[in-house]
Amino acid sequence: MTVLKRQQAVKTSRQKTAPALLACLLGMGFIIGMSMSSHAAPYCLKQENALQCEYPTYAACVAAANLVTDCLRNPDEPIPIVGTAPFCVLSELQAECSFHEGHSCHKAAMLSSGICAKNPNH
Repeated sequence: MTVLKRQQAVKTSRQKTAPALLACLLGMGFIIGMSMSSHAAPYCLKQENALQCEYPTYAACVAAANLVTDCLRNPDEPIPIVGTAPFCVLSELQAECSFHEGHSCHKAAMLSSGICAKNPNH
C-alpha cells in the first residue's frame, strides 16, 4: 500500500469512528449527569413551593440566591460535622467541632444561638 492510500485509509477510518465515539462520549456524559443530579446536596434554595437542593456549600447557595430567596440546610441530609475537636456548636447549618473544652463550647453556643454537644466522631 502506498503512503497516499494509507493516509486516505486512516482518514476514512477516522471519519467513520468519530461520530460513533462522539455519540458514546455524549451518552456517557448524559448518564454521569443523570447520576450526579439524582443526589441531593446539603444546602437548598427555598423557592415558592419547593426546595432546590443542589448546592454543596452554604456560600454557593447564597450566591445563587441573589438575596431574592432563602438558603436552608437540606432536611433530608445529616448535619455536616466540621472539625475533629471533642465539643461542637450545633447550628441549623453545621456542627462546628473546634472546641477542646466544654466551657468555651457553651460560651460560643450562647453567642451564636446554637447548642454545645459532644462530637459523635470523637
